[in-house]
Amino acid sequence: MTQTSETALAMVPAETSKVGMPWLRRSLGSPVPSGLIIFAVAYVIRAAFILHSSLDLALGEPRNVAIALVEHRGFADPFRCPTGPTAHCSPFLPVLIAAIYSVFGTGYAGELARCLLCLMVLCLCYALLPWFAVRLELPSSVGAAAGLICALFPFKRTSETTSFSDEPFVALILLPLTVFSVRLLKRKSVSWGEAFLYGLAWGTALYLGVSLLPIWLGTIVLRVVTSRSSVAAKLALSLAAAGVTASPWVLRNYQDLHAITLMRSNFGLELSLANSDGARPSLKQNLSTGHQPDNHPLTSAGECAAVQQMGEAGYNRRKLDNAIQWIKGHPLGFSELTAWRVFYFWAGDPRDYWTAVPNELLSIAGWVGCVLLIRRRFYAGAVVACAFALYPLVYYVTQSTPRYSLPIHPLIALCAAYSMYAYRNANWISQETK
Repeated sequence: MTQTSETALAMVPAETSKVGMPWLRRSLGSPVPSGLIIFAVAYVIRAAFILHSSLDLALGEPRNVAIALVEHRGFADPFRCPTGPTAHCSPFLPVLIAAIYSVFGTGYAGELARCLLCLMVLCLCYALLPWFAVRLELPSSVGAAAGLICALFPFKRTSETTSFSDEPFVALILLPLTVFSVRLLKRKSVSWGEAFLYGLAWGTALYLGVSLLPIWLGTIVLRVVTSRSSVAAKLALSLAAAGVTASPWVLRNYQDLHAITLMRSNFGLELSLANSDGARPSLKQNLSTGHQPDNHPLTSAGECAAVQQMGEAGYNRRKLDNAIQWIKGHPLGFSELTAWRVFYFWAGDPRDYWTAVPNELLSIAGWVGCVLLIRRRFYAGAVVACAFALYPLVYYVTQSTPRYSLPIHPLIALCAAYSMYAYRNANWISQETK
Protein backbone atom coordinates (compact mmCIF):
# COMPACT_ATOMS: atom_id res chain seq x y z
CA MET A 1 0.00 0.00 0.00
CA THR A 2 1.34 3.45 -0.91
CA GLN A 3 2.02 6.17 1.61
CA THR A 4 -0.78 8.27 0.11
CA SER A 5 -3.27 5.44 0.54
CA GLU A 6 -2.21 4.90 4.14
CA THR A 7 -2.63 8.60 4.85
CA ALA A 8 -5.95 8.57 3.08
CA LEU A 9 -7.28 5.78 5.25
CA ALA A 10 -6.37 7.80 8.30
CA MET A 11 -9.09 10.29 7.35
CA VAL A 12 -11.78 7.59 7.35
CA PRO A 13 -13.31 6.87 10.76
CA ALA A 14 -12.00 3.64 12.20
CA GLU A 15 -15.48 2.77 13.38
CA THR A 16 -16.44 1.76 9.85
CA SER A 17 -14.36 -1.40 10.14
CA LYS A 18 -16.18 -2.27 13.35
CA VAL A 19 -19.54 -2.23 11.62
CA GLY A 20 -18.45 -4.44 8.77
CA MET A 21 -17.50 -1.74 6.23
CA PRO A 22 -13.77 -2.07 5.58
CA TRP A 23 -14.53 -1.76 1.86
CA LEU A 24 -15.59 1.85 2.49
CA ARG A 25 -12.22 2.67 4.03
CA ARG A 26 -10.43 1.14 1.07
CA SER A 27 -12.69 2.88 -1.45
CA LEU A 28 -12.29 6.33 0.08
CA GLY A 29 -8.53 5.90 0.05
CA SER A 30 -8.39 5.82 -3.77
CA PRO A 31 -9.56 8.54 -6.21
CA VAL A 32 -11.53 6.33 -8.63
CA PRO A 33 -13.78 4.35 -6.25
CA SER A 34 -14.24 7.35 -3.95
CA GLY A 35 -15.19 9.46 -6.96
CA LEU A 36 -17.80 6.90 -8.03
CA ILE A 37 -19.29 6.84 -4.52
CA ILE A 38 -19.41 10.65 -4.38
CA PHE A 39 -21.03 10.89 -7.82
CA ALA A 40 -23.70 8.32 -6.93
CA VAL A 41 -24.55 9.91 -3.57
CA ALA A 42 -24.71 13.45 -4.98
CA TYR A 43 -26.76 12.40 -8.00
CA VAL A 44 -29.34 10.36 -6.09
CA ILE A 45 -29.98 13.11 -3.52
CA ARG A 46 -30.41 15.87 -6.09
CA ALA A 47 -32.19 13.81 -8.75
CA ALA A 48 -34.86 12.96 -6.17
CA PHE A 49 -35.43 16.67 -5.64
CA ILE A 50 -35.61 17.33 -9.41
CA LEU A 51 -38.08 14.50 -10.01
CA HIS A 52 -40.36 15.91 -7.31
CA SER A 53 -40.24 19.47 -8.71
CA SER A 54 -42.72 20.92 -11.18
CA LEU A 55 -39.88 22.45 -13.28
CA ASP A 56 -42.20 25.35 -14.09
CA LEU A 57 -39.35 27.74 -14.86
CA ALA A 58 -40.78 29.99 -17.52
CA LEU A 59 -38.61 32.94 -16.45
CA GLY A 60 -34.96 32.71 -17.37
CA GLU A 61 -32.83 34.61 -19.85
CA PRO A 62 -30.83 31.53 -20.97
CA ARG A 63 -34.11 29.70 -21.65
CA ASN A 64 -35.46 32.59 -23.74
CA VAL A 65 -32.26 32.81 -25.77
CA ALA A 66 -32.27 29.03 -26.26
CA ILE A 67 -35.83 29.17 -27.59
CA ALA A 68 -34.78 31.96 -29.96
CA LEU A 69 -31.97 29.74 -31.23
CA VAL A 70 -34.34 26.81 -31.73
CA GLU A 71 -36.72 29.08 -33.64
CA HIS A 72 -33.83 30.34 -35.83
CA ARG A 73 -34.00 33.92 -34.49
CA GLY A 74 -30.36 33.86 -33.52
CA PHE A 75 -28.72 34.52 -30.16
CA ALA A 76 -31.40 37.04 -29.18
CA ASP A 77 -34.44 38.06 -27.15
CA PRO A 78 -33.56 37.22 -23.54
CA PHE A 79 -36.36 39.32 -22.02
CA ARG A 80 -40.16 39.39 -21.98
CA CYS A 81 -40.41 41.11 -25.36
CA PRO A 82 -38.31 40.84 -28.54
CA THR A 83 -35.20 43.01 -28.12
CA GLY A 84 -32.94 41.61 -30.86
CA PRO A 85 -29.37 40.29 -30.62
CA THR A 86 -28.02 39.95 -27.11
CA ALA A 87 -24.89 39.44 -25.05
CA HIS A 88 -26.83 39.35 -21.79
CA CYS A 89 -25.87 35.69 -21.23
CA SER A 90 -22.59 33.86 -21.66
CA PRO A 91 -22.78 31.99 -24.97
CA PHE A 92 -22.23 28.43 -23.74
CA LEU A 93 -25.34 27.68 -21.67
CA PRO A 94 -28.05 28.96 -24.09
CA VAL A 95 -26.44 27.03 -26.95
CA LEU A 96 -26.39 23.87 -24.82
CA ILE A 97 -30.02 24.35 -23.75
CA ALA A 98 -31.02 24.94 -27.37
CA ALA A 99 -29.43 21.62 -28.32
CA ILE A 100 -31.41 19.90 -25.55
CA TYR A 101 -34.66 21.61 -26.57
CA SER A 102 -34.15 20.63 -30.21
CA VAL A 103 -34.20 16.97 -29.12
CA PHE A 104 -36.63 16.92 -26.17
CA GLY A 105 -38.75 20.00 -26.81
CA THR A 106 -39.34 23.03 -24.60
CA GLY A 107 -41.82 21.37 -22.25
CA TYR A 108 -41.34 19.20 -19.19
CA ALA A 109 -39.19 16.62 -21.01
CA GLY A 110 -36.77 19.31 -22.17
CA GLU A 111 -36.55 20.88 -18.72
CA LEU A 112 -35.99 17.50 -17.10
CA ALA A 113 -33.22 16.64 -19.58
CA ARG A 114 -31.60 20.02 -18.97
CA CYS A 115 -31.70 19.64 -15.19
CA LEU A 116 -30.36 16.08 -15.21
CA LEU A 117 -27.52 16.98 -17.58
CA CYS A 118 -26.47 19.98 -15.48
CA LEU A 119 -26.73 17.77 -12.41
CA MET A 120 -24.39 15.21 -13.98
CA VAL A 121 -21.83 17.97 -14.57
CA LEU A 122 -22.07 19.19 -10.98
CA CYS A 123 -21.80 15.65 -9.58
CA LEU A 124 -18.79 15.00 -11.81
CA CYS A 125 -17.20 18.12 -10.35
CA TYR A 126 -17.68 16.77 -6.82
CA ALA A 127 -16.52 13.30 -7.87
CA LEU A 128 -13.26 14.70 -9.27
CA LEU A 129 -12.22 16.24 -5.95
CA PRO A 130 -10.18 13.16 -4.84
CA TRP A 131 -8.31 13.25 -8.17
CA PHE A 132 -7.92 17.01 -7.84
CA ALA A 133 -6.51 16.68 -4.31
CA VAL A 134 -3.87 14.20 -5.48
CA ARG A 135 -2.81 16.56 -8.28
CA LEU A 136 -2.24 19.22 -5.63
CA GLU A 137 -0.09 16.78 -3.62
CA LEU A 138 -2.77 16.27 -0.98
CA PRO A 139 -4.07 12.89 0.24
CA SER A 140 -6.95 11.67 -1.89
CA SER A 141 -8.91 11.26 1.34
CA VAL A 142 -8.96 15.05 1.67
CA GLY A 143 -10.63 15.22 -1.72
CA ALA A 144 -12.93 12.33 -0.79
CA ALA A 145 -14.01 14.14 2.37
CA ALA A 146 -14.60 17.34 0.39
CA GLY A 147 -16.59 15.46 -2.23
CA LEU A 148 -18.75 13.79 0.39
CA ILE A 149 -19.37 17.13 2.11
CA CYS A 150 -20.62 18.54 -1.19
CA ALA A 151 -22.52 15.39 -2.11
CA LEU A 152 -24.41 14.84 1.12
CA PHE A 153 -25.69 18.38 1.61
CA PRO A 154 -27.03 20.66 -1.17
CA PHE A 155 -25.59 23.89 0.19
CA LYS A 156 -26.93 25.97 -2.74
CA ARG A 157 -30.37 24.30 -2.90
CA THR A 158 -32.10 25.01 -6.25
CA SER A 159 -28.85 26.32 -7.74
CA GLU A 160 -27.62 22.71 -7.62
CA THR A 161 -30.76 21.23 -9.14
CA THR A 162 -33.29 23.20 -11.19
CA SER A 163 -32.12 26.77 -11.86
CA PHE A 164 -30.95 28.09 -15.23
CA SER A 165 -27.33 28.28 -14.14
CA ASP A 166 -24.00 27.83 -15.92
CA GLU A 167 -22.15 27.73 -12.60
CA PRO A 168 -21.79 23.89 -12.55
CA PHE A 169 -19.86 24.09 -15.82
CA VAL A 170 -17.74 26.95 -14.49
CA ALA A 171 -16.99 24.93 -11.34
CA LEU A 172 -15.99 21.91 -13.41
CA ILE A 173 -13.59 23.77 -15.68
CA LEU A 174 -12.05 25.68 -12.76
CA LEU A 175 -10.63 22.45 -11.28
CA PRO A 176 -8.25 21.56 -14.17
CA LEU A 177 -7.43 25.23 -14.66
CA THR A 178 -6.35 25.40 -11.03
CA VAL A 179 -4.13 22.33 -11.46
CA PHE A 180 -2.66 23.83 -14.66
CA SER A 181 -1.95 27.12 -12.87
CA VAL A 182 -0.26 25.42 -9.91
CA ARG A 183 1.96 23.32 -12.17
CA LEU A 184 3.12 26.33 -14.16
CA LEU A 185 3.79 28.34 -11.01
CA LYS A 186 5.96 25.57 -9.57
CA ARG A 187 8.19 25.37 -12.63
CA LYS A 188 11.28 27.50 -12.86
CA SER A 189 10.68 28.09 -16.55
CA VAL A 190 7.66 27.81 -18.83
CA SER A 191 7.91 26.86 -22.48
CA TRP A 192 6.35 28.89 -25.26
CA GLY A 193 3.93 26.06 -25.93
CA GLU A 194 2.80 25.92 -22.33
CA ALA A 195 2.31 29.68 -22.24
CA PHE A 196 0.18 29.49 -25.38
CA LEU A 197 -1.91 26.60 -24.05
CA TYR A 198 -2.38 28.43 -20.76
CA GLY A 199 -3.90 31.43 -22.50
CA LEU A 200 -5.93 29.20 -24.81
CA ALA A 201 -7.41 27.28 -21.87
CA TRP A 202 -8.44 30.39 -19.93
CA GLY A 203 -9.73 32.10 -23.09
CA THR A 204 -11.96 29.10 -23.77
CA ALA A 205 -13.17 29.16 -20.16
CA LEU A 206 -14.44 32.72 -20.64
CA TYR A 207 -17.16 31.37 -22.94
CA LEU A 208 -18.56 29.56 -19.89
CA GLY A 209 -18.11 32.34 -17.37
CA VAL A 210 -16.34 35.68 -17.72
CA SER A 211 -16.29 35.79 -13.89
CA LEU A 212 -13.19 33.55 -14.11
CA LEU A 213 -11.17 36.41 -15.60
CA PRO A 214 -10.02 37.89 -12.24
CA ILE A 215 -8.70 34.48 -11.12
CA TRP A 216 -6.67 34.09 -14.29
CA LEU A 217 -5.23 37.60 -14.02
CA GLY A 218 -4.38 36.85 -10.40
CA THR A 219 -2.38 33.78 -11.46
CA ILE A 220 -0.56 35.90 -14.03
CA VAL A 221 0.45 38.34 -11.28
CA LEU A 222 1.54 35.41 -9.10
CA ARG A 223 3.77 34.14 -11.88
CA VAL A 224 5.40 37.56 -12.24
CA VAL A 225 5.93 37.92 -8.49
CA THR A 226 7.31 34.42 -7.90
CA SER A 227 9.42 34.09 -11.03
CA ARG A 228 13.17 34.60 -10.73
CA SER A 229 13.59 35.37 -14.41
CA SER A 230 11.83 37.53 -16.98
CA VAL A 231 8.57 35.98 -18.09
CA ALA A 232 7.02 39.04 -19.71
CA ALA A 233 7.19 37.74 -23.29
CA LYS A 234 5.62 34.38 -22.47
CA LEU A 235 2.91 35.93 -20.33
CA ALA A 236 2.19 38.32 -23.19
CA LEU A 237 1.76 35.27 -25.41
CA SER A 238 -0.73 33.82 -22.90
CA LEU A 239 -2.69 37.06 -22.88
CA ALA A 240 -2.65 37.17 -26.67
CA ALA A 241 -3.80 33.55 -26.94
CA ALA A 242 -6.70 34.22 -24.59
CA GLY A 243 -7.60 37.37 -26.50
CA VAL A 244 -7.59 35.57 -29.84
CA THR A 245 -9.69 32.74 -28.40
CA ALA A 246 -12.31 35.16 -27.05
CA SER A 247 -12.20 37.50 -30.06
CA PRO A 248 -14.89 35.75 -32.19
CA TRP A 249 -17.54 36.47 -29.56
CA VAL A 250 -16.24 39.99 -28.93
CA LEU A 251 -16.39 40.72 -32.67
CA ARG A 252 -19.86 39.22 -32.91
CA ASN A 253 -21.03 41.48 -30.07
CA TYR A 254 -19.52 44.54 -31.73
CA GLN A 255 -21.19 43.70 -35.03
CA ASP A 256 -24.63 42.94 -33.58
CA LEU A 257 -24.75 45.30 -30.59
CA HIS A 258 -22.54 48.07 -32.00
CA ALA A 259 -20.57 48.19 -28.77
CA ILE A 260 -17.40 46.66 -27.37
CA THR A 261 -18.21 44.03 -24.75
CA LEU A 262 -15.95 41.32 -23.44
CA MET A 263 -18.35 38.37 -23.20
CA ARG A 264 -21.47 39.76 -21.53
CA SER A 265 -23.26 43.12 -21.64
CA ASN A 266 -25.36 43.06 -18.47
CA PHE A 267 -23.06 44.53 -15.83
CA GLY A 268 -24.71 47.96 -15.95
CA LEU A 269 -28.15 46.45 -15.40
CA GLU A 270 -26.98 44.24 -12.53
CA LEU A 271 -25.10 47.09 -10.85
CA SER A 272 -28.16 49.33 -11.07
CA LEU A 273 -30.53 46.71 -9.69
CA ALA A 274 -28.24 46.22 -6.69
CA ASN A 275 -27.44 49.89 -6.05
CA SER A 276 -30.50 52.09 -6.32
CA ASP A 277 -33.40 53.33 -4.22
CA GLY A 278 -35.22 50.40 -2.65
CA ALA A 279 -32.46 47.86 -3.34
CA ARG A 280 -31.76 45.11 -0.79
CA PRO A 281 -28.61 42.97 -0.52
CA SER A 282 -30.00 39.74 -1.98
CA LEU A 283 -31.98 38.78 -5.06
CA LYS A 284 -34.48 36.94 -2.87
CA GLN A 285 -35.21 40.12 -0.90
CA ASN A 286 -35.50 42.22 -4.06
CA LEU A 287 -37.95 39.72 -5.52
CA SER A 288 -40.11 39.77 -2.39
CA THR A 289 -40.26 43.58 -2.28
CA GLY A 290 -40.99 43.89 -6.01
CA HIS A 291 -37.79 45.84 -6.68
CA GLN A 292 -36.41 43.22 -9.07
CA PRO A 293 -39.62 42.54 -11.05
CA ASP A 294 -40.31 46.27 -11.43
CA ASN A 295 -36.83 47.13 -12.73
CA HIS A 296 -35.70 44.15 -14.81
CA PRO A 297 -36.61 43.80 -18.50
CA LEU A 298 -37.24 40.09 -17.97
CA THR A 299 -40.35 40.93 -15.95
CA SER A 300 -41.09 44.62 -16.54
CA ALA A 301 -42.83 45.69 -19.75
CA GLY A 302 -41.57 49.24 -19.33
CA GLU A 303 -37.94 48.21 -18.93
CA CYS A 304 -38.21 45.80 -21.84
CA ALA A 305 -39.60 48.61 -24.00
CA ALA A 306 -36.61 50.74 -22.96
CA VAL A 307 -34.25 48.01 -24.21
CA GLN A 308 -36.13 47.97 -27.52
CA GLN A 309 -35.86 51.75 -27.83
CA MET A 310 -32.20 52.22 -26.80
CA GLY A 311 -30.75 48.88 -27.78
CA GLU A 312 -29.18 46.50 -25.27
CA ALA A 313 -25.80 48.26 -25.23
CA GLY A 314 -27.30 51.73 -24.80
CA TYR A 315 -29.68 50.51 -22.13
CA ASN A 316 -26.85 48.98 -20.11
CA ARG A 317 -24.74 52.14 -20.46
CA ARG A 318 -27.61 54.19 -19.05
CA LYS A 319 -28.08 51.73 -16.19
CA LEU A 320 -24.35 51.84 -15.45
CA ASP A 321 -24.40 55.65 -15.33
CA ASN A 322 -27.43 55.60 -13.03
CA ALA A 323 -25.74 53.13 -10.68
CA ILE A 324 -22.51 55.14 -10.51
CA GLN A 325 -24.44 58.33 -9.76
CA TRP A 326 -26.42 56.57 -7.01
CA ILE A 327 -23.25 55.15 -5.44
CA LYS A 328 -21.60 58.58 -5.46
CA GLY A 329 -24.68 60.10 -3.83
CA HIS A 330 -25.17 57.33 -1.26
CA PRO A 331 -21.71 56.21 -0.06
CA LEU A 332 -23.00 54.93 3.28
CA GLY A 333 -25.88 53.06 1.70
CA PHE A 334 -23.54 51.49 -0.84
CA SER A 335 -21.08 50.50 1.90
CA GLU A 336 -23.84 48.89 3.96
CA LEU A 337 -25.23 46.97 0.98
CA THR A 338 -21.73 45.81 0.03
CA ALA A 339 -20.96 44.61 3.54
CA TRP A 340 -24.16 42.56 3.59
CA ARG A 341 -23.41 41.12 0.15
CA VAL A 342 -19.96 40.02 1.28
CA PHE A 343 -21.59 38.29 4.23
CA TYR A 344 -24.29 36.68 2.08
CA PHE A 345 -21.74 35.42 -0.45
CA TRP A 346 -19.82 33.45 2.17
CA ALA A 347 -22.54 32.70 4.72
CA GLY A 348 -25.81 32.70 2.83
CA ASP A 349 -29.02 34.44 3.84
CA PRO A 350 -29.13 34.37 7.68
CA ARG A 351 -32.93 33.98 7.60
CA ASP A 352 -32.54 30.65 5.81
CA TYR A 353 -31.15 28.66 8.74
CA TRP A 354 -31.30 25.37 6.86
CA THR A 355 -28.43 26.44 4.60
CA ALA A 356 -27.00 29.53 6.31
CA VAL A 357 -25.40 27.76 9.28
CA PRO A 358 -23.77 24.99 7.18
CA ASN A 359 -22.50 27.59 4.68
CA GLU A 360 -21.03 29.69 7.47
CA LEU A 361 -19.20 26.74 9.01
CA LEU A 362 -17.93 25.53 5.65
CA SER A 363 -16.67 28.98 4.67
CA ILE A 364 -14.84 29.48 7.96
CA ALA A 365 -13.20 26.06 7.70
CA GLY A 366 -12.44 26.77 4.03
CA TRP A 367 -10.57 29.98 4.77
CA VAL A 368 -8.66 28.28 7.59
CA GLY A 369 -7.73 25.46 5.22
CA CYS A 370 -6.64 27.97 2.56
CA VAL A 371 -4.23 29.62 5.01
CA LEU A 372 -2.84 26.22 6.01
CA LEU A 373 -2.50 25.28 2.36
CA ILE A 374 -0.47 28.43 1.67
CA ARG A 375 1.87 27.54 4.54
CA ARG A 376 2.35 23.91 3.50
CA ARG A 377 1.68 23.86 -0.26
CA PHE A 378 2.41 27.44 -1.20
CA TYR A 379 1.61 27.41 -4.91
CA ALA A 380 -1.60 25.45 -4.51
CA GLY A 381 -2.67 27.67 -1.63
CA ALA A 382 -1.79 30.84 -3.55
CA VAL A 383 -3.92 29.88 -6.56
CA VAL A 384 -6.85 28.92 -4.32
CA ALA A 385 -6.42 32.19 -2.45
CA CYS A 386 -6.69 34.01 -5.80
CA ALA A 387 -10.01 32.28 -6.38
CA PHE A 388 -11.28 33.13 -2.90
CA ALA A 389 -10.13 36.75 -2.98
CA LEU A 390 -10.75 37.75 -6.60
CA TYR A 391 -13.63 35.70 -7.95
CA PRO A 392 -16.31 37.21 -5.63
CA LEU A 393 -15.36 40.87 -6.23
CA VAL A 394 -18.00 41.53 -8.90
CA TYR A 395 -20.63 39.81 -6.74
CA TYR A 396 -19.89 42.09 -3.81
CA VAL A 397 -21.34 45.01 -5.77
CA THR A 398 -24.32 43.18 -7.31
CA GLN A 399 -27.27 41.53 -5.57
CA SER A 400 -26.45 38.28 -3.86
CA THR A 401 -27.82 34.85 -4.74
CA PRO A 402 -26.53 31.39 -3.70
CA ARG A 403 -25.57 30.26 -7.20
CA TYR A 404 -22.88 32.94 -7.51
CA SER A 405 -20.59 31.12 -5.06
CA LEU A 406 -21.15 27.69 -6.64
CA PRO A 407 -18.07 27.80 -8.95
CA ILE A 408 -15.68 28.02 -5.99
CA HIS A 409 -17.80 25.84 -3.71
CA PRO A 410 -15.72 22.69 -4.44
CA LEU A 411 -12.53 24.61 -3.60
CA ILE A 412 -14.07 25.85 -0.36
CA ALA A 413 -15.04 22.28 0.55
CA LEU A 414 -11.56 21.02 -0.33
CA CYS A 415 -9.91 23.59 1.92
CA ALA A 416 -12.42 22.83 4.68
CA ALA A 417 -11.56 19.14 4.44
CA TYR A 418 -7.85 20.00 4.48
CA SER A 419 -8.30 22.04 7.67
CA MET A 420 -9.98 19.02 9.32
CA TYR A 421 -7.19 16.76 8.06
CA ALA A 422 -4.51 19.11 9.44
CA TYR A 423 -6.30 19.36 12.80
CA ARG A 424 -6.69 15.59 13.05
CA ASN A 425 -3.03 14.97 12.24
CA ALA A 426 -1.89 17.63 14.71
CA ASN A 427 -4.09 16.02 17.35
CA TRP A 428 -2.69 12.58 16.59
CA ILE A 429 0.92 13.81 16.73
CA SER A 430 0.33 15.57 20.05
CA GLN A 431 -1.18 12.39 21.55
CA GLU A 432 1.71 10.26 20.29
CA THR A 433 4.28 12.58 21.91
CA LYS A 434 2.64 12.44 25.33
